[in-house]
Amino acid sequence: QGGCLCGVTRSHIRIAYNAACPTVAHHHAVWVARFSPCGLMIASAEDANAMGLSGDILMSSVRTGTPTALVRGIYGRTKHLSFSEDGEKLASGGTDGRIRIFNTVTGVLIRWMLAADPIMNCPVSGVQFSPTNGHFLLSTTTGGNQPPVAREWNVTNGTTIQRFVGDTIAR
Repeated sequence: QGGCLCGVTRSHIRIAYNAACPTVAHHHAVWVARFSPCGLMIASAEDANAMGLSGDILMSSVRTGTPTALVRGIYGRTKHLSFSEDGEKLASGGTDGRIRIFNTVTGVLIRWMLAADPIMNCPVSGVQFSPTNGHFLLSTTTGGNQPPVAREWNVTNGTTIQRFVGDTIAR
């Protein structure tokens, strides 16, 4: 049946799906792109932050390149995206220290969680949904001499299940 290949250029994502090669266009440079688990959708985030603007996250059909949902006005640079195993949710994390969970059909924000102390200027360095328990694990980098922090979150209520600082569990 063929496969998918995603190539990111300065402001476009080129998707090769068999013989058809749709293009998903952004207004600013694309920072990150991820395929959904079923491979039929791609989420991409642009970086408008360098110009003092807020960025967008675009969810598009892999087959046609047609946008299916658009999230506008993300403050800071979105550096990481992760789909839930069922493809119904998208998590984003970036330089503002927040994790946002979106509905992939509507683009509506379901919830956001503060992953790091904003005073410490700690960007989210990764988000990943768990394939088995509906939680996801993210890690944040910290400024200065702060150790790295990883948290396991309950996505349903936005609470921290476990917090790992450096190589220890901190509850």
